[in-house]
Amino acid sequence: MENNIKFRNHISIILENSIRTIGTVLLIFGLNFISDIGETGIQFSDILLLIGVIVVAIGLVVGLHAIIWARTYISIEENMLIVEKNTLNKKRNTINLKTVSNVNLEQNILEMILGTSKVKLDTNSLSTADQTDVKIVLKRAEAEKFRSIVLAKAEGREVILDEVKEDEDATTLIGELGDIILHGLFSVRISTIIVLIILFGIQFYMMSDIGLENLGETILEVGASLLVAFWYIVVMIWGLAKEFVKYIGFKIKRKEDKVYLSYGLIKKVAYSVPVDKINAVRLTQTWIARLAKRDMVEIINVGMDDDENETNTFFLLYSKLETIQEQLHMLLPEFDGAIEIKEEKQSKAVWLLSVPWLILYIAIVAVAYMFMADYAPELKEAIIFAAVVIFLWRLISKIAAFLTKGIKVDEKFLKIVDGKFAKRTLFVKYDKIQYITGKQCVIAKQFKIQKGTISLLASMKNRIHELPYFKENDMEQLKNKLI
Repeated sequence: MENNIKFRNHISIILENSIRTIGTVLLIFGLNFISDIGETGIQFSDILLLIGVIVVAIGLVVGLHAIIWARTYISIEENMLIVEKNTLNKKRNTINLKTVSNVNLEQNILEMILGTSKVKLDTNSLSTADQTDVKIVLKRAEAEKFRSIVLAKAEGREVILDEVKEDEDATTLIGELGDIILHGLFSVRISTIIVLIILFGIQFYMMSDIGLENLGETILEVGASLLVAFWYIVVMIWGLAKEFVKYIGFKIKRKEDKVYLSYGLIKKVAYSVPVDKINAVRLTQTWIARLAKRDMVEIINVGMDDDENETNTFFLLYSKLETIQEQLHMLLPEFDGAIEIKEEKQSKAVWLLSVPWLILYIAIVAVAYMFMADYAPELKEAIIFAAVVIFLWRLISKIAAFLTKGIKVDEKFLKIVDGKFAKRTLFVKYDKIQYITGKQCVIAKQFKIQKGTISLLASMKNRIHELPYFKENDMEQLKNKLI
């Protein structure tokens, strides 16, 4: 294998980037154009102006992206990856391949049609944890070659192309269609169900209130309401449908010291993650999955959740806990024994921490009630009703959180359980914790409990994890684990 290898984006990147830029420009200009027409009326000259602006905008945008494409290269030299942009402002960025946390392949619909693939490279760096370090679009075969070269050089071994193909040494799991459908069902959030119930309830009430005497007056109102509800339901159904098709073709394999994960129908993704770059494992349950005693598995590392369109660090489909244990043993034996750890629930003293909030809440409600008694007596009952509803919801949430949250400082792992109706269980190796913070209020100090946070090397949404209230001596034990 040659020492110096140079890659350049596939020419289709010009089209992809141009469409994105032109769409933004035309949206801004179009809104201004429509506003002007509303004031002065449409003129033939306005149409000619619009056509001219569109043609010029397309030409400038395509030309600009063509120049950027022609003068941007990515080179692999020894153990370094070099990104060169020789445009108006020349830029040269050098990345040590030893710092690579993962190399991912991704395809949208356009890339599937063109036979190209987007390669996304991330490094194990806190400064770039919220963004992809390198992106390049290549033909599918070239993308596989690029990934193989980078991963091999990152590990200091000989480059073997097509290394992710099936072989006897790889442990592989394939998601069946039934498993994927169940995963989509268990991914439904309680808020989605509540909103749908409210929408149907509103529509049922409005329809039941229609009589012959007011049919003509309310038909437009009801029609508009139904149209809005229909649109919202369609959007929600589409959101649910995406959860089903998102993981079509799910396949995960462990080969030597890397994990390969691929899935997707509308958008295909393929992750390759070195095991030593996995900073934590998390079990996640929606409220539906919790009732059904099913868990999904996520992994936390740099690169799997730094895209704004990525919602989680997905690893394994929703399954029974026994199945999860078996799968993790096959794919991540480094976390053997973690799931069996029993967490310690929070002290009952945490209920006393709600006393100040309760006193303040009662005071606010009392003041609001007296104000309404003087200035709007017809709203007094509404104030009491709202106050009771808020209090009951707060109480139910507190009970759910108390029954869910917990922590355990084990010999090998720190286990953190968080959530209310949904549940998240995090398992972290101590050497992956960057730092820990703790805090106590006066009441907590009296009962020798405290809460805090830990920080991991990950994107912003997975960097900080809250510690529920636990014993002071456990905090000392945790700090000693980090030394």
